[in-house]
Amino acid sequence: MSDEKSTKTGSKKQEQYKARQTRAKKAQRKKQLTNVTFIILGSALLVFVLLWPSIKPVTGLTTPIARAHPMADFNAVGDPNAPLVIEEYSDYLCVHCQGFFDENEQQLFDEFVATGKVYFVYNSFGYRTTDSGRAAEATYCAGDQDNFWEMHDYIFTNYDFAQTNGFTAKVLAFMAEDLGMDMDEFNACVESEKYKDTVTQDQVDGINAGIQGTPSFLFNGVLAIPGNDSYANFQSAINTALAELGK
Repeated sequence: MSDEKSTKTGSKKQEQYKARQTRAKKAQRKKQLTNVTFIILGSALLVFVLLWPSIKPVTGLTTPIARAHPMADFNAVGDPNAPLVIEEYSDYLCVHCQGFFDENEQQLFDEFVATGKVYFVYNSFGYRTTDSGRAAEATYCAGDQDNFWEMHDYIFTNYDFAQTNGFTAKVLAFMAEDLGMDMDEFNACVESEKYKDTVTQDQVDGINAGIQGTPSFLFNGVLAIPGNDSYANFQSAINTALAELGK
């Protein structure tokens, strides 16, 4: 009787042990499944976060108001034989450069460029961020399709947008497409960094001319206005230079 009771007790303990093992294995499998699920979800979230900047739609850009660009030729406007050549050295992420664009550029074009007195050339200067250089290269690429100034206007019009969102390749491509450019040609130009050396040379030329900040303006190769100013002061400086040239 005693042996039979012992056998039954032993069998019961064995069953309980096996049941505990089974529960433990189930719990372990559940934990592993939960961990795998978290890993998959975490990986998916990471991939989404990394890809989102390239797949999210571009919104919030302001289409620029159409401007006159008299006798536009790539990054220049005006008559190449004009008595006074003004070269601007500028940065698309410089607040004072945007100020010149917003406050003075069009008046200067209307009064002095359109009338044949000034030949005006835009040059890039000073990478504040990678986006500055990218934007400068993009305007030169746009220039291959006679859209340098239109792209220049689009970029400066969206200076505030860029402070938060940057001038990414996707944003610049959106601008180019909105301007009706051949996107295969534009994208190939940007991706090949066709104008990287040109933008670098702009920087070298500016430094050699004594430029230390943006915007800065050379009059016939000589630094004349280091910074943005009121239009009245630009007007006075230009008229003085023309008078000295006998014009």
